[in-house]
Amino acid sequence: MNAKLIWGTGITVVIAAAALYYLTSDKSNGKVTYKTSEITIGSIQNTISSTGTLNPVSTIEIGTQVSGTIEKVYIDYNDIVKKGQVIAEIDRQPLLSKLAQSKASHLRNEALYEQAKATYDRNTILHNKELISDEEFLSSKSSYLAQKASLEVSKADVANAQLNLTYATIKSPVNGTVIKKNIEVGQTVAASLSSPTLFIIAEDLSNMQIIADVDESDIGRIRNDQDVTFSVPAYPDKMFSGKVSQIRLQPETVSNVVTYNVVIKTSNNDGILLPGMTANIDFVAEKADSVLMIPATALRFKPSDNEMAKARAKRENEMKADKNGVDSNFPRRQGGGQFAGVPGGNNKNNSENRGTIWILTDSNELSPEFVRLGISDGTNTEVKGRQIANGMKVVTGTVNIKKETKQSKSLFGPQRPTNNRSSSQSGRNTTNMPSPPPGRF
Repeated sequence: MNAKLIWGTGITVVIAAAALYYLTSDKSNGKVTYKTSEITIGSIQNTISSTGTLNPVSTIEIGTQVSGTIEKVYIDYNDIVKKGQVIAEIDRQPLLSKLAQSKASHLRNEALYEQAKATYDRNTILHNKELISDEEFLSSKSSYLAQKASLEVSKADVANAQLNLTYATIKSPVNGTVIKKNIEVGQTVAASLSSPTLFIIAEDLSNMQIIADVDESDIGRIRNDQDVTFSVPAYPDKMFSGKVSQIRLQPETVSNVVTYNVVIKTSNNDGILLPGMTANIDFVAEKADSVLMIPATALRFKPSDNEMAKARAKRENEMKADKNGVDSNFPRRQGGGQFAGVPGGNNKNNSENRGTIWILTDSNELSPEFVRLGISDGTNTEVKGRQIANGMKVVTGTVNIKKETKQSKSLFGPQRPTNNRSSSQSGRNTTNMPSPPPGRF
């Protein structure tokens, strides 16, 4: 019984020793290096994104006030027109006939008027001498007044027919560019209560406007004369600029989403922006020039507990000369395992615009720096601090570099290495390739 117990205990000791050898023999197999980025000086801005549509500042819809058949069209799409230029004509023949009829009717009414006037004048004299009855006098007076009214109506008909004849010649009311044409020669147009649109002319394409839809959660940060940058799909590598000219108060609700229309003015001197283009807009809410910037990932970096302990020990050694000294730059551990100054810490007195970054020194050691945060564009963040300067290396992450390929251990001693040949034509051994030198990528 004792022999079996001793034999079992021996086997257990051997297995434990082998496991300990396996776990500890490659403990320092790899080396941790840090990914870094330099602190730089530059410009940074916080923006509000939106989309909108480019439109001319002013467009004129040209119609017709008379019905008829289009006889001539003198312009086409994209033509530049001047104010008063003839752009189309309607068949004048029906209008000329109408004018002739009106003139003839006017001449007839004029003759009847003269006859009624003469009768009235004669009856007036006779009535004064009591040679005709009152009834006869009133009848001649009524006829005279009726013919006088008919003469005025016929005169107005002639003037109206002459005016309609001028409407047959369609002229441009403004200087501009033709962006739409709805008629062709031979087409019949009918002028009714709403005049048909024949052409649309953009008054000035050198100045454009964008109608942007801004969400209700962002409209409070939009203001007049605010700087705007935008791009269009036709020129994705080119940025354009503009300014907010109007914030319209009437909301628009689509699928329970409330938006407001914001008008943006922009110049188009080179003429590459076209009506109807979709604009991807960034409203510049905040902007800072010549400031220190770091990648936003540097604020999310957290060193290991070992590195934190090393950094604290080093800082405490540097502060031994001052017994009452407190290092305000080093993040102190709070309850729950977090640190003050580190994003995600539990320090209630730490404002949202503060953070801790880790500087990689020339001796390849980590040094914490407490900074104030400024504007962020999502990629870079503005930082301020007395101990940071342009060109410093800030840590953004870690990289594990393996020195050699890990080989399995045997309880019966080391085994002969197996030569693995690559599938390439060279056929060289790839198991003993040198490891990459330490350092950042």
